[in-house]
Amino acid sequence: MSVIGIDLGFQTSTVATPRKGGIEVLLNEYSKRATASWVSLTDKNRELGDAAKQKAVTNFKNTLGNFKHLIGRNFADEDVQADLARCPYKTEAMADGGVGFKVQYMSEQHVFSVTQIVAMLLTKIRSVAETDLKCKVTDCCIACPTYFNDRQRHCMLAAAKMAGLNCLRLFNETAAVALAYGIYKQDLPAEGETPRRVVFVDVGHSQTQMSACSIVKGKMTVEATASKRVGGRDLDLLLFDHFAEEFKTKKKIDVKTNARATLRLETECEKLKKLMSANATPCPLNIECLMNDTDVSGKMAREEFEVLAVGVFDQIKACAADLLAQLKAGDEKFKLTDIEFLETVGGSVRIPAIKAVLTDMFKQECATTLNLDEATARGCALEGAIKSPTFRVRDFVISDRTMYSINLSWKNPLDGDDEGDAASDAEVFKANSKMSMSKMLTFYRDGDFDLVAKYTDPSGVAGAMSDIGNFRVAGVTKGFDGKSQKVKAKILLDEHGCFAVGEAHMIEKLPAVAEPEPVAEPAKAAEGDAKAAEGDAKAAEDAPKDGKKDEKKDEKKDEKKDEPVKKKPKTTKTTPVKVETVKPNVLSKDEIHKLLEIELGMQAQDRSEREKSDAKNALEEYIYHIRDKISGEQHQEFMLEADRETYSSQLTQFEDWLYDDGEDVAKSVYNQKLGELKKVGDAFESRVAESSTRSAAIDSYQTSVVKCRKFIAAKKAGDEKYAHITDEELEKVESGFALKEKWLNDTVAKVAGLKKHENPTVLTSAVTSMQAAFDAIYTATMNKPVPVVEPPPPEPTVPDPEAPKPAEGDAAPAAPAEGETKPEETPAAEPAAEDASKTMDID
Repeated sequence: MSVIGIDLGFQTSTVATPRKGGIEVLLNEYSKRATASWVSLTDKNRELGDAAKQKAVTNFKNTLGNFKHLIGRNFADEDVQADLARCPYKTEAMADGGVGFKVQYMSEQHVFSVTQIVAMLLTKIRSVAETDLKCKVTDCCIACPTYFNDRQRHCMLAAAKMAGLNCLRLFNETAAVALAYGIYKQDLPAEGETPRRVVFVDVGHSQTQMSACSIVKGKMTVEATASKRVGGRDLDLLLFDHFAEEFKTKKKIDVKTNARATLRLETECEKLKKLMSANATPCPLNIECLMNDTDVSGKMAREEFEVLAVGVFDQIKACAADLLAQLKAGDEKFKLTDIEFLETVGGSVRIPAIKAVLTDMFKQECATTLNLDEATARGCALEGAIKSPTFRVRDFVISDRTMYSINLSWKNPLDGDDEGDAASDAEVFKANSKMSMSKMLTFYRDGDFDLVAKYTDPSGVAGAMSDIGNFRVAGVTKGFDGKSQKVKAKILLDEHGCFAVGEAHMIEKLPAVAEPEPVAEPAKAAEGDAKAAEGDAKAAEDAPKDGKKDEKKDEKKDEKKDEPVKKKPKTTKTTPVKVETVKPNVLSKDEIHKLLEIELGMQAQDRSEREKSDAKNALEEYIYHIRDKISGEQHQEFMLEADRETYSSQLTQFEDWLYDDGEDVAKSVYNQKLGELKKVGDAFESRVAESSTRSAAIDSYQTSVVKCRKFIAAKKAGDEKYAHITDEELEKVESGFALKEKWLNDTVAKVAGLKKHENPTVLTSAVTSMQAAFDAIYTATMNKPVPVVEPPPPEPTVPDPEAPKPAEGDAAPAAPAEGETKPEETPAAEPAAEDASKTMDID
């Protein structure tokens, strides 16, 4: 099991994982570090990732891309309609008001929601990770833009569930970049000191995001965030509109009326933008047969492009100004001069004009210490490792923030009259509030009541969303006296950035209960106390006289023991109550489960089609392989001419069938055809392989026979080298040798008369196994080690009883004279070895 971090990008997606003590970006089937964020649906299966992008021109009506920002959005939103107007595929409104893609799949018309399409892409990313890691992957951390609202975040979590992933955290992209930066820094100030101020800027293909962070050792705090829906895509569209108008004037063709031509021109405009970022000289644009068999060409210089894109650069400036304004009004209130580093990521920061805009706004040179395209995925992988119990990661606390303020409203009952209820509201979370934060609200109610959560300023929220959800607190009852009771509700912004009413409980008042009279202690207990008192008295007699203070303390303790214990009666009781959550246009568990079953069905269809394609490719590959082999001059002798002609005719017949009637048949049919061909082809290839290996195997066997014969002759001749081998052992070797030598001679005789086109009766594997059995018989006997004869132990020396003993205090006894034997000394006991079962601490 492993955990992965996913950067779900607008154009490409990257997946990383903690491995080998670091973070590693995983490769897809094309050995690329990034997978295209495209989904293509066909009449047979789905193509996902780079395979789908290859069909963006040929199957543009059913190939979907650039859909990340549409998740959780309403179909009727103006900016959504502006984006969909440029898409070549068909869209329509879903029942919940979201965006639906109308495509042809399995020869039927289907409408898939954006959440389902994102789930398909996540399925592909999970497959890439499992193929590279060679293990099952379930846990993940997914990056999302900071501007995503509550509904969009819930849709991302639902897409992860449909893809079979357990999202440990929905991580803001700027926070992921900051984590990838801060966790590896060794020169950060300690906690309590002035933190390092760093601004992170992510200019991607569809949006620009910025965050200002304070970083110390082991902790990163996001102080402010800002974002704008502007990025590299807007620059591509400017170039597209420019050249579309130019070609309309010069070539009299309207590219915008042709979807395929539009896609080709957009692709070339993106390439031109990248060329201008790296070259100051004018860069060309050439497309053959763009439309109506017309070739087009154009060129643009970087200076002309920067004039054309002034509006885009102004929006990036506005985003930076918004961030700086938040910093001035924030809690920390650090100035522009306090910013120490300006770290940039995202593909569009490679454009020189954008670097110049950021440098001018923040008065810092743009630093690129992080990988521009992979920093977000690496940060997500680190956060996933922190959340997962499988990995041990350096302690690092991330304090992230939400962009939007949240308002909570409810009704205050007046004299029990529902019609006269007065509405109340409060801003429970301000803009830039910390995530993973909770608050406890207290209400006084005598029945169920509702809480309504909304965004305070819907105009600043993505899609102008206002409603977050309704939360009904059910199970509240009146008190015993018929009055309202205290109800406490816990509201929170969870780690995904979603608002929720986590739990609620009612504090019930209990009726007053008369205090119970003190209960006298039982007689036995009194007798026990008397005996204990006698023992204390005896101890006091033995104690010194100056211990009067201790005696007084003991007397007070005894008095307290004699007093009856008074228990205070409970006046309240805490009872949990149910919280029913209703969020508009957010999928329920049952709906997610149904969509998951649909996704699993499509995965099964993809798998079946992939297996059928593999079987077809295996048949086609075998036809070409075996045809080249039987027709080669080197192997012509291994098949008769008549058999070769018959087999070649069969191969041609199968090849024609494969490209005609066999274009799309069941997997079992391909396997059956392959089996028919292999009956003849495998026998031919076996004869070729046997011919190349049989001689070497027989020569090796004969070498073993010669060695064994020499060993038997040497033993019978009385060679001292084999004197330790018994006659019974030699007899066993001789009997086995005779049988193995006879089998070898018979095999050589059979092989000598064998023609190359005939199937051998004895295979190389049989010769090799017989040699191994033969070697086991004689080598074990021939290499038997000579037994080692141990010398007899020395006779013990008896000391002379009449010898004088050394006096006390003398030094060590004198060394024995020549011819005398020193008595043996008993060695001191060795220290006991340490217990090997103790656990070792490994750094």
